[in-house]
Amino acid sequence: MPTPLTSPTVSSLTEFTQLVETRLAAAGGPLWHRGCADFASHHLSPTLYRHPTAIDAAKLLELEVEMLSRFRQRSVPFMRAPLRDDDWERLFFMQHFGIPTRLLDWTENPFVAMYFALTSQPADATADSAVWILDPVAWNRKSLDHISYNGGILSVEEGLLDTYKPGAELDDMNTDPLAIYGFHNSARIVAQRGVFTIAGKDTRHMEETYSANDYPADCLVKVRIANAERAPLRRALFDIGFTHSVIYPDLDGLAKEMKDFFGFST
Repeated sequence: MPTPLTSPTVSSLTEFTQLVETRLAAAGGPLWHRGCADFASHHLSPTLYRHPTAIDAAKLLELEVEMLSRFRQRSVPFMRAPLRDDDWERLFFMQHFGIPTRLLDWTENPFVAMYFALTSQPADATADSAVWILDPVAWNRKSLDHISYNGGILSVEEGLLDTYKPGAELDDMNTDPLAIYGFHNSARIVAQRGVFTIAGKDTRHMEETYSANDYPADCLVKVRIANAERAPLRRALFDIGFTHSVIYPDLDGLAKEMKDFFGFST
């Protein structure tokens, strides 16, 4: 029996906060969040698995290795400091600059996710937005239940992630995604409380995996934000301090914030 995906609607920061508090109490541990601009069309799929023609897992994993090799060869002149000879660190660095990987960005802070849900589309857009809520511990325990895993969130130094490492054999790779801590190799990741899931060899969307593989109920939730509520929610979010320069602690963030403050479209 497929696990149904819960999709509550919130219309204020108070309702959103109450929902997060309810989910935290039920989870008994940390929650992760991901904001997206379009409720209907956004799927939990890493950029590598959104290739327009390659759909086979083996081909996609070969492509990942090829891109890592190309990045290793050509990125050196642009580096302020050399990376370690470590494909994990290189993979997170590629993700930061928008190169397709098996990583999917999440945040430990629900209001950071709300920021991205409310600012990632033009002001005249008509689509509802969404914030995904993930229980990473419950997810990992189900993903690895074939080895009776009873731990929590994994980090790249742990041996259990060796089969997810770029270049790992397809037959050895686990099927489902895992929730992992990565390298904090930029100020933005730190400011945004960035965490990640990494896809296994199943190329389906994460929400499809949740429903099809009998994951614990509500370890993945999709919160709807009606389009009509986007503007007041955005103002309320900025009023409590989640502004552009907080999310992007650099001159780009300051520029966005100034445009918004002085009435220009951002």
